[in-house]
Amino acid sequence: MLLPDVSRILFMRADGIGDLLNSTPAIRWMRHCYPDAEITCLVTPLGAPILEGNPDIDQIWVDESRHLGQRWYLVRLLRRRKFDVAIALQTSSWCHYAVSASGATYRVGRDQKRFRGRLTHPDQELYRKGTVHEIERNLNLVSLICEGAASEKLVLYLTPRERLQARQTLEQMGIQTADSLILLHPGGSSYDKLWPASYFAEIGQRLKQQGLQVAVVHGPGESVLAAEVASPSGLPIIAPESLRALAALIQQTRLMVCNDSGPMHIASALGVPTVAIFGPTDHIRWGPKNGHIVRQDVSCWPCSAHKCRTNYACIKQLPAEMVWMEIQARIAA
Repeated sequence: MLLPDVSRILFMRADGIGDLLNSTPAIRWMRHCYPDAEITCLVTPLGAPILEGNPDIDQIWVDESRHLGQRWYLVRLLRRRKFDVAIALQTSSWCHYAVSASGATYRVGRDQKRFRGRLTHPDQELYRKGTVHEIERNLNLVSLICEGAASEKLVLYLTPRERLQARQTLEQMGIQTADSLILLHPGGSSYDKLWPASYFAEIGQRLKQQGLQVAVVHGPGESVLAAEVASPSGLPIIAPESLRALAALIQQTRLMVCNDSGPMHIASALGVPTVAIFGPTDHIRWGPKNGHIVRQDVSCWPCSAHKCRTNYACIKQLPAEMVWMEIQARIAA
C-alpha cells in the first residue's frame, strides 16, 4: 500500500559494501513508487562511495557517530530534515532508535531488537538461516509501503572516466582486459571468510600455466596476503587507490575468484562472472545472485561462525580442486 504525502524518505544505515549493494533494489523500488520524493541514504564511511552516481538517491549522508553525544547530534539533524518516511535497513537497536527519534510519520523496520515498538510498519517475518537472500529481505521490508513489481538487480554506476582509468591501469601493467584477465582477491572482512592463501597461489599458478592473464588485487591491510598469493608464480599485484577504482577494475575482468567479500558483491552488481568461496557464512543470504558458489556441505551448518569448534574447517580445508573445477567450468562457458 502506497503512503500519502511523501516528499522526503530516509534509508538508515547499512554497514558494509554488501549490505549497501543488496539494498539498492529496495531503494530503486521506492524511487519507482515515490518518483517525486527526495531520497536520502545515511550510511557508514566504508561503503558510501559505492552509492555515488546512483540515480535513485538524491543525497548520501555519512554517519561517523560513535559515542552518545555524536549520535544525539545526528538525531537532531534528522529531526530538522523532517522526513516523512524513515526506513531502518539494518536490524539494530541504534537504527530503530534513530528512525523512531527522527520524527518521521512512517517508520519502517524489522520487528526485532530494542525500540521495535516505535515502528509504524514493522516487518514481522522471521527468516531462518539459509532460506532467503538479503535482496529479498530488503524488498520484503519496503513492500510494506510499496506496491507493484520490483527488480532484484543490483545498482552500481561507474563513470566513463573511471572505466577508462581502469583500462589504462591494466594496459600500463601489460595486461589485456576483458577477454583474458582473471582477477584473484584473497581478502575478506574476517578470518572465518578467508580461504588459505596457499590455495589461491596454487590456483594462480595453474591459471598462468594455461596461458591466461592473472592478477591479484587487494585492499587496505591486505598487501602481505596478496604477496603470499602472487609470489610463487610472479603474478602482478594491483592495489586500487579507492573503492570505485576497484569496482572499475573488476568491471574489466573476464572472471573474478574471491572469498565472500565486498569485491564479490561489486562483481555481482556489475554482472562479472564470479567464483565465490564460502565457509560458515550464510551463502543463501549473501551469495552473488549471478555468481557461482564453492563450498563444502558440513553437518554443523548453519552455524554461529564466531563460536567455531573446528577452526573453520569448512573453508580452511576446502580442497583447491573444488575451486579449480568451478573455474574451468566458467572459463569454458
